[in-house]
Amino acid sequence: GAGLCTLWEGPVQRGTLQDAAWPMVLVDLADTGQYSFVTASAAPPGSADTVRSLVPVGEGMRPGARVTVPGPVTAFTSAQWADAPHRVMIAAVSDPARRTSTLWVWP
Repeated sequence: GAGLCTLWEGPVQRGTLQDAAWPMVLVDLADTGQYSFVTASAAPPGSADTVRSLVPVGEGMRPGARVTVPGPVTAFTSAQWADAPHRVMIAAVSDPARRTSTLWVWP
C-alpha cells in the first residue's frame, strides 16, 4: 500500500512502518551497533509531516517516537550534540505557512 515500508536485514524482516516516505535514514543514535530506522510520513506535498521510527528491541524492531512538524521533511542527519550521552536526530523542515526552513533537533 501507499507509504508501507519494510526493513529487511538480509533475508530477515526486521520491522514494518505504515505511512512512510522519503527521506529515510538508518542511524545508530546510542553508538551500540544497533541502528534505528527513521522516516518521514507519506503526507500530501506541502502539508504537515510526521517523523516516525523503528528502534531495535532484542532481535526485532518496534515503532519508536513520533514527532509532528509543520511542513514537509526535506532531509535527515544526526550529530553528537555538545555533552549529550548519545547522538541527536536533526530534520530539515519546510514551513509553508511561514515560508521558511528550520532544523528540528531531538534526542
